[in-house]
Amino acid sequence: GTWCEVVVLLGSELDVVHADASVDALFGRTLKGRSFIDFVESQDKRRFTKALEAASSSKTIQSVPVGLQLAGGGVLAQAVVVDSEDKINRYIIGIHSLEHRQLSTSGTQEPHVQPVTMGSAELEDATSSTGVPLASLASTTATGHVFASLLELSHDVDENRSAAAAQIQDIVDMGHKEHWLIDEDDIGLIPERVLGEGGFGIVVMANLRGSAAVAKLPKGGTAVRTLKYFKSVANELRVHRQIRHPNIVAFLGAFLEPANLEISLFFELVDGQSLDAYASHHISHDAALRVALDTAAALGYLHLLRPPIVHSDLKPPNILVESYSGSL
Repeated sequence: GTWCEVVVLLGSELDVVHADASVDALFGRTLKGRSFIDFVESQDKRRFTKALEAASSSKTIQSVPVGLQLAGGGVLAQAVVVDSEDKINRYIIGIHSLEHRQLSTSGTQEPHVQPVTMGSAELEDATSSTGVPLASLASTTATGHVFASLLELSHDVDENRSAAAAQIQDIVDMGHKEHWLIDEDDIGLIPERVLGEGGFGIVVMANLRGSAAVAKLPKGGTAVRTLKYFKSVANELRVHRQIRHPNIVAFLGAFLEPANLEISLFFELVDGQSLDAYASHHISHDAALRVALDTAAALGYLHLLRPPIVHSDLKPPNILVESYSGSL
């Protein structure tokens, strides 16, 4: 995952106890001794303080979108809050900057978090180390109805094959409009490089328009024998095409073939290892905290979407840790 751009330590009165020189430069002043809440946009102060209260009462990591005033103007950010229960360094605030722009200092409009992505394994049979399954509440939008009609079909292929093919064609048309549909000529699969495998699907290396990628494919012939896998992948497509976050593996697009009831999903290739493999070696306290903050940031983003998205299988094998230049 990516790192928090800013980490600030706050006291119990929300005064800044520690911030290094790079953080001071970002905010355009020395932060130590100042009230951090003064740098939070007025319409977001209540949301931020509620996250602090929740972190204290529940003893869990909280993630909340906030507007901050920096030296160069406003920034929309995702703040990750940890109550350390330390009398001096009470709160640890990690910040992911998501969208720089000038923010209004008045009004009550909710801050917009630029949507982002995380590879997904099968909802029913997740064994791939390239991603994690996600589930969401039903959508009532027009595009939501396209997927809902498909997901309501029974698993009887003979009975529903033509109906499913027609629904896939509707999704193909949607893919053209939303610009995530991938042409077959742009795909180069590397089937000998298997990265993960489930009961009905397989995850392999791929070349997509000249760049390394990961492809989630149906196992040979199984997609035409059962709608169960097909519908689960369709649900993944429904979810992933709309989410964007720096700690969620980027969804690159999908290839659909209505006649064969085939959906193949493509994600960015993450050069890392699963959290359980990473944690099998000795890791520092700072590294462990960074992983926790990044994971919480991704979950907080998903939970704050409307409708919210719930991760159905969060565990170390489904969390990838990417490191480069000595940093996570």
